[in-house]
Amino acid sequence: MIQNDYYHIAMNDIEYLNAVKHLPYYNQHCIACQQICEKLFKHILNVMRLLIK
Repeated sequence: MIQNDYYHIAMNDIEYLNAVKHLPYYNQHCIACQQICEKLFKHILNVMRLLIK
């Protein structure tokens, strides 16, 4: 089952990045890493928001 939250999307992006890391297109790798970090940070913020309530 596909889950559509920041954490699972980021984990899916990491799996994709691992699959294509041998390719020579480094700019795309950097962009993907930045987006993964942003998604994981949003996930952390969502979890913290739930814990505070």
